[in-house]
Amino acid sequence: MNVNYVLNRRREVVPEPDPVKFNAWYGTALHRGKLRVGLTSVGDTYVSTMFTGIDCNFEAWSWRNQPAAPILWATTIFDREGKTVEEKRCSGSWEDAKRLHRAMVKTAKARYSSFWARSWAKLRSFLHDANPF
Repeated sequence: MNVNYVLNRRREVVPEPDPVKFNAWYGTALHRGKLRVGLTSVGDTYVSTMFTGIDCNFEAWSWRNQPAAPILWATTIFDREGKTVEEKRCSGSWEDAKRLHRAMVKTAKARYSSFWARSWAKLRSFLHDANPF
């Protein structure tokens, strides 16, 4: 049985087995902005970290033969057009997700904020769009 997760008032992860309750909570939390850990603009990119509430860990058991931790947080780097440039996911707490967000902001600054990185990204995008195949 799939279990979704919600955040309580202290931003702690709590399992929610009822899909109707999960959907109601998620819609309200999304509308109120309670799922976003961070949104940072870096040059021509944006770094966004969100609580997904859905376990993205496809390994049911860890290598130690114990249940694997659920992966509930997604940090994505988007370009100016909103296309995904890079994505990472993590398990753990709100604080772990904040650490991942800060690390991805550093990555975005190193890879996508310099003049040469922006120029290379524009050339890559142009070549991709111009390719008829």
